[in-house]
Amino acid sequence: MWRFAGLAAVASLFVLGSHYLAYRWIDNAQALHPLLTIGVLLEACTLGLIVWIWFQFDEHVIVPLRTLATTLQTALHTEVADSAELVRDIDLGALGPAAADLLSELGASRASVEAVKAAAVQDAEHQKAQLAAALRGQRARAIIVDDGRLQSGR
Repeated sequence: MWRFAGLAAVASLFVLGSHYLAYRWIDNAQALHPLLTIGVLLEACTLGLIVWIWFQFDEHVIVPLRTLATTLQTALHTEVADSAELVRDIDLGALGPAAADLLSELGASRASVEAVKAAAVQDAEHQKAQLAAALRGQRARAIIVDDGRLQSGR
């Protein structure tokens, strides 16, 4: 936003500078009037064009990027199932489908992590049961743990 305001200010300064130079260099009042009128119209058109580009940039770039960022943050912190489809429709060229693929991979990774975590918990519970069975009724025996697996030594 500030860049567009700066661009408008610079364009205005150029036109004002050209008006000042025209006023200083041209002695003929009849030639000065049309030149200044054209300069004012040119300035109005330039400012109008800058404002139009600003609104187009905001509507077609900034708003979709904010939507994409919000959807990505929501998908990262929650388990929204359809967030990939929401992102795919964002009109930012290849960025929307790439973000949708990213969210699909994130969902697959989460599912994979949950499966690995469930298997690790099940394995730990199995080892705990094995250890409890080995220790049941035992008094002073050595238990050797090698590579994370329980082995009983006699």
